[in-house]
Amino acid sequence: MLSRAPTTFFANNAIAFAATNGACFSMNLAVSAYAYDNHNLCNGFQNWERTRGTLAAWQTFSGGFDAASLTSAPQFENPPTGFVPAAGSPLLGNGDTSQAPAYDFALRLRPNPVSTDGHQALTAALPQRFGV
Repeated sequence: MLSRAPTTFFANNAIAFAATNGACFSMNLAVSAYAYDNHNLCNGFQNWERTRGTLAAWQTFSGGFDAASLTSAPQFENPPTGFVPAAGSPLLGNGDTSQAPAYDFALRLRPNPVSTDGHQALTAALPQRFGV
């Protein structure tokens, strides 16, 4: 019998929505299929995960995935068009550097530790790539 190594990763995601139903994630695979699931934020949905419900229920069912994940408001600078984490945002520094790309969506080098989300807080101290 062949055994496959876990290959599915969920890391450093921020999902926010102004709704009272639905779920941020739908983990349809067996828990053993997930190699990594942590440093995520889900806010505004009724459930963290579609079949398990709350973040706590998913953590228990999965054996500890999402131990550093959050359900708090992300605090973006200018939503719905500006999704850079604002000063004091729980996203800042909450990411996992080992599971993040080197550059954010704006092609800026990510700091260490990274933030949970595709954009880092933009400061003059961050080096830029391609003159962006």
